Parts: sequence; structure tokens; C-alpha cells
Amino acid sequence: MSISSVSLIPAPTTSASAGTAPVKPASATAGLRLTARGRRLFGGLAILAVALGFGALAAPPAIAAVSNVSAAAELEQVTVGAGETLWEIAEGAATTRDVRDVLADIKRINGLEGAHVEPGQVLMLPPDR
Repeated sequence: MSISSVSLIPAPTTSASAGTAPVKPASATAGLRLTARGRRLFGGLAILAVALGFGALAAPPAIAAVSNVSAAAELEQVTVGAGETLWEIAEGAATTRDVRDVLADIKRINGLEGAHVEPGQVLMLPPDR
């Protein structure tokens, strides 16, 4: 096995007196570059943000508050009697709708997780549509 010698060649240097500017790395001169796909994505996000802004202005909170007041005025209150179940209350409230739908509405309106109710508990009933 023979050992070969390696000679190093120095890199060329530039000097300011030679009239050339020092070389900058490519990352220092390059700004943010977006592909066509990236430009479409950011443009779409900007359009979406503007649309959501206009959408928020289109439905003022005053109108939503009035509709909630009118919906609350249509609700009927009932007090749970001894031995009464939520199913029985829903049956009494459901004259034109399916009892299961009324039961789900009662649970949603009153924030009930299950079907357990206590005697004396006041429940809000949905309007029968």
C-alpha cells in the first residue's frame, strides 16, 4: 500500500481593491419565494378572511338576540311531578311531533345529559310545531 500526497489548492479570494463585491450566500439575498400553488393558497386564505369579516357584519347580534327572545317566549315551563319520567313529559308535550324528537329537544334546551329528572325540577318544553 502506498501513501499518496494530497496538495491543497487555496480558494480564489476577492479583494475590494480589485473592484468586485464580496460574495454573499444565496440565502441572504433571496426573499420569500412562493410557488404558484402557495400564491393560490395565500390568496384563498385572504379571500376567506374578507368573506368571514363581511359575514360577521351581515348578521348583527341584535337580530340574533330578538330571535332568541321570541323563541324563549314560545317555550312552556313544566314542573316534574313525583314519579314522572322525562319520557312521560315528552309524550304530553308531543301532540304533532314524534316523542323521541321532543325528548331530544327537551334535553337540549335544558342542558340534560341523560333522562334522569327530579320531582320539583322545572323544565322548559319546546313549542309543538
